Amino acid sequence: MRPFPDCGDTALWLDGPIDYWKSADRAAKYTTEGHRLAQRVADEPGDGYEVGFRSYEEGFRTHLFRGTGSPNPRAVAAFDVLIAAARAEKDRIVRALTASPSGEGTGWFATSPISGSVFKAPREVQE
Repeated sequence: MRPFPDCGDTALWLDGPIDYWKSADRAAKYTTEGHRLAQRVADEPGDGYEVGFRSYEEGFRTHLFRGTGSPNPRAVAAFDVLIAAARAEKDRIVRALTASPSGEGTGWFATSPISGSVFKAPREVQE
């Protein structure tokens, strides 16, 4: 058994997820603590970022948190670097797709690292 938090309805796994009963009291405590922690995380980069938390309680939607005080400049700088890298990667992918002939270089495929063979799914599966 291994713990695997934030995946489906359970944190316990063997060869797959293990369903177990969760009391309403524990679920409410989980939600309260999740909100508290999400707000603490949001306070670090300040109001320029949002932190989302979603409880597993039935009917709960994702709750977004923003910083309420003075941001931590180191956290802001670190998140700014991560955001810039993510945007650069997205731009690189868009440029690569734009430069590729239609239908080439996109879609589902697998590559064998030893042989270098590329296995493509049939076209109707990809669409």
